[in-house]
Amino acid sequence: MFERLSFSALFAIGVVLASYGWSQAQSEQPGSHLRPIQQNGRWGYIDRTGKIAIEPQFSWAEEFSEGLAAFENEDGKHGYIDETGKPVIEPKFDNGTNFSEGLAAVSVDFKWGYIDKSGKWTIPPQFAVGRPFSNGLALVGVPLSGEVTFPPGPEKHEFIDKTGKVVISSEHDILNGSFSEGFAAVQFITNKGIDDQLIDKTGKTLIAVQDLQLRGFSDGLAVVKKDGKWGYVGKSGRFLIEPQFEEAESFSEGLAAVEIDKKWGYIDPQGAIVIGPTFDFAPGEFSEGLALVFMNGECAYVDKTGKVTIHVRCDDAEGFEGGLASVHIGKDPEEKRAYVNKRGDFVWGPAAFKYRSLEEIRARAEKRSKKEEVLTPLTEEERSLNLRDVILNQPDFVADLSFFVGEGFGGFSGGERLARKGNRYRQESQFWIFIGEVGKSAARLYPNAKVYDDFEAARGGLEDGLLFDLRALALESDVNFTALGTALIDGQKCIKVEATRPGSPEKTYLYVARGLKNLAIVSQSIGPKRSMVERLSNVSLEVPANLVEIPSDYKPIGHDRWVKVETAKVTYKGNPSKDFGVFRAPGGELFIWISDAYYPWEYLVRPNQGTVEIAFEGLLVTRSGEYVWQTKEMEAFSQTGYRVASERGAYETDEDRRVIVSQNSVKFRSRSYEQDKAMIEVSW
Repeated sequence: MFERLSFSALFAIGVVLASYGWSQAQSEQPGSHLRPIQQNGRWGYIDRTGKIAIEPQFSWAEEFSEGLAAFENEDGKHGYIDETGKPVIEPKFDNGTNFSEGLAAVSVDFKWGYIDKSGKWTIPPQFAVGRPFSNGLALVGVPLSGEVTFPPGPEKHEFIDKTGKVVISSEHDILNGSFSEGFAAVQFITNKGIDDQLIDKTGKTLIAVQDLQLRGFSDGLAVVKKDGKWGYVGKSGRFLIEPQFEEAESFSEGLAAVEIDKKWGYIDPQGAIVIGPTFDFAPGEFSEGLALVFMNGECAYVDKTGKVTIHVRCDDAEGFEGGLASVHIGKDPEEKRAYVNKRGDFVWGPAAFKYRSLEEIRARAEKRSKKEEVLTPLTEEERSLNLRDVILNQPDFVADLSFFVGEGFGGFSGGERLARKGNRYRQESQFWIFIGEVGKSAARLYPNAKVYDDFEAARGGLEDGLLFDLRALALESDVNFTALGTALIDGQKCIKVEATRPGSPEKTYLYVARGLKNLAIVSQSIGPKRSMVERLSNVSLEVPANLVEIPSDYKPIGHDRWVKVETAKVTYKGNPSKDFGVFRAPGGELFIWISDAYYPWEYLVRPNQGTVEIAFEGLLVTRSGEYVWQTKEMEAFSQTGYRVASERGAYETDEDRRVIVSQNSVKFRSRSYEQDKAMIEVSW
């Protein structure tokens, strides 16, 4: 089913997937009356009357911005056209954003830089990530090694100006952020988690908050969260509209959507309700005098008095731009797209909308790979190696591990510092540190508190990354290993090894570095639904023993022991459940899961308080770190944090949390979607 992809081809899949993600995610404000359409799988443009202005001819096309629009050709290369459809910047980039403030971020060979409207580089390609400019600044990913690699290595995100100079950096990494009205809503990644702040253009903190809307300031106000409620702060950092709303959106054209008692309405900059909360949802900002709302299962558009001017039967829609609004009808693969005008008339469509298939993405990746990998023939000594023994006897090492995983139309990447000594290991990222022994429960370290939790699930093995524990692959007797030749990677001569299973379409390719005691420094896994690339860099074969041991001054986190209620019976919608579990804590709390319910939720019942909460599957684990509902264990453990009741969620009512308690039973209502509103009774 799957032919072998070259090393560069699999990398190209990542670029195509990333490109697709940009196409889906970008929504820069168009600067034209032309709107993109898809017809018979090709992309073109219509004018505000629905007449085709640029014939469908592109593989993909974006909205116009500052007079230009990004397009993609058959080879998957990105360029830019003007409003006549003429390419003014030839398609030669792997990826690109819309123009903003005269510049567009584009990438070549995984390196991002910025071009002007003539296509000339103003900031040469050098970044791992490039985002659009706003207020003269752009967020970029700077590779810590000095060179962009794929899979990506460790990187730090910083704000640059239009000369490419870093103007805002931080001891912490920056997850998100863009400027508006002189300030940016920024999420910093710290050792304690996500730190949300509003900062000015020097990087100075205006206010640190519980949560914020990433759009930042609009109409002089920014949406921030305090004590579980949303409000609006001004540029002084003080609340001008006190936190009081369940949800809130940014201001646009003088109004902002807010949620009050599970309904949506609109307020003015003084916080006064201008349009009463009558809508089911109001995700759309006002544009051209109208805003998108959802009511009674339909899309609708309202004016600034709250009057509904347009009703459209659709599943999703967008705001008005250039006199037209895009509406989406149905779901993939039956989805259709259309444009309506301000009278609510369809001016184009509904027409079938086709998403790119994974097969198309793979084919394009093959086409875009620069060349097939050229391997050097094996020497007699290399051909005589027992490859299973080579993989089974991987040396100890410390290295930076970077990876890319492609799944369906998307993917994700990441990196960590990895150490292995014998059967022991250490995994460290900016979010966590794990230490343990392969096949046994892991310990997660919390450096600030100098404590550890040694009831984490076992890590390693094929599901956690081939490079992490290749020995598991070598121990599978039906896996066949074949040496294909040698290649030079990071200055190391590597034997390329193919690993296959009879009858399986999945293939694995390992690059074994001869000068590093045959350590596999690159792994490719290619399968029907999932592909992965992993890479080791900055490798050392010297591993200090204390690196893979829990420090002696760390203390274990306390756990409570829960016992299974063997006599328990559960009914759901009046019918006996056949797949469930009930565990009791020392304080009398009950952990309950029901796998044969409409939705398999887990519940934490507090009989003493007469309340119930939606729990999470990892609340109870076995001594080996497995989720207890996956086992037949009679005892389980949890941290003591469950003893404090969680806050009521935004979509919960008091009735949702109420439990009827009897001497040998509890009864409560399931809480999820309307299809699942049912009574659950647990008796013992």
